[in-house]
This record gives sequence, structure tokens and C-alpha cells, in this order.
Amino acid sequence: MLVDLLEDGVEFLHIPDKPGHRPSGLHVSGMVKRVMTGVDPERFDSGEFEASEWTELGVIVERAIVNALIHHEVDKDPDRWLPDCSFTVDTEHGETHGTIDIIDSVPGIMVLKGQEVSYEFAVDEIKCTWMSCKQDVTHDKFWHWVIQLKAYCRAMGTNVGRIRVFHVNGDYGSGPDPEDGALLVPREQRAAGRRKAAVLGKFDKEERRGPRYLVYGFYFTEEDLDQNWTMLMNHAEEAVREDND
Repeated sequence: MLVDLLEDGVEFLHIPDKPGHRPSGLHVSGMVKRVMTGVDPERFDSGEFEASEWTELGVIVERAIVNALIHHEVDKDPDRWLPDCSFTVDTEHGETHGTIDIIDSVPGIMVLKGQEVSYEFAVDEIKCTWMSCKQDVTHDKFWHWVIQLKAYCRAMGTNVGRIRVFHVNGDYGSGPDPEDGALLVPREQRAAGRRKAAVLGKFDKEERRGPRYLVYGFYFTEEDLDQNWTMLMNHAEEAVREDND
């Protein structure tokens, strides 16, 4: 038997951007990073999010989830999922761009906190992260994901979005943290009386060991979306002013 380590690196898995896929100018992701650099410069201005094999592999996993969503529905509804939806919004600071991972284009109903929320279409953002799922997506460490989703929802004209998260190491085997408050728990688990177990981290270890894939549904009010957009535009104005100095 002969075994060797071949040179097929991560670049063989990378999916390059289409020509003109990322136009020049202001981008929502850049404005989000600018906001977060002001909030937590040690984390967001440290180079942690610059291109590397680490981040490349994360993008590849995210693309795999997008493709899985598309192929899951291909027989029943081949036109449901719209990947890589780019948008341009005219603002007083010029054009602002963004690219959404995938859009659920079929009208539907989502149940959030026991209330039915109808939607014409929904924005889905895919994330692959080493961050623990010990806390749910309402925790401050995930805030940049939420303000990004809000911006995309406003740009596309919908109040409904989802964040689909692949946690590479799950909760690192530690279980949910009761100090962070009650975690969000799926309806079927609440109905089965398991909310207390989830909050206190008393699930059987097999249930929380290793990678986790969690999907969070959001319904935003118009006020939520407008306030978030105003914040991002204020940072855009600062960016334009700095570029002109």
C-alpha cells in the first residue's frame, strides 16, 4: 500500500466570484464590519476575518449548504431557492451593494414564538462558524449577523429572514449557559416539556456533542429595519467622508 499527501489544497474547492460579481463602492458587509470594529476592535480589526484557509473552508461549507437547499427541493419546486442574489440600493452616499446567500422565493408561513408569520419571500443567510452554540443567536457575539440580515431584508423589501448556522464544534461539549438566560428551543421540544432541560444544559451528552446545524427564524418590524439601516448609513457617511479627506 502506498499513501501520500497530495497537493490538492483548498484552492481546488474554492468557487470563484463571477465576473463583476462584486461591484466597487459601498457594501453592506463592509459597513457591518465598520460598525463592529468600533464596538469590538480587538476582535473585528485583528485580521481574524481576512482571507485564509480557515475562512475559505468556511465559505465552502456555506456553499455546500446552499446547494443542499437547492437540491432538496429540486423535484418538488425547482425554482424555489434563488442563490447569490445581488442587489444595489441608491442612497445619498451613492450605490450600496450586497449579495444574499440564498432567497426562499415561495410564499409561506413561519411560526415564531407561537405566532404565525406569513411572507411572500424570505432572506436566508448561511453561516459556518467556530463560535460555540452555547448561546443562541440573540447573544451579543452574533449581533453582526443580525444587523447584516436586517440590512438585506430591508434592501429586498421583506420582514422575514433566517440565519442557518453550522457550528463546527457545537457547544464544545459544555452545554447551554443558564447565566445567559433561556435559550431558544424548537416548538416540538417545548411541547415535550424539555425547555428546562435545554436551559440548564442537561441534555444527554450525545445530543450536543460535535457539529450542530441550527436554523433561526426572524420577523422584523419596519422600525427594526429602518433603525438598523439608519445606523449603517451613518457609518457609510463617515466612510465616504474619510475617503474624500
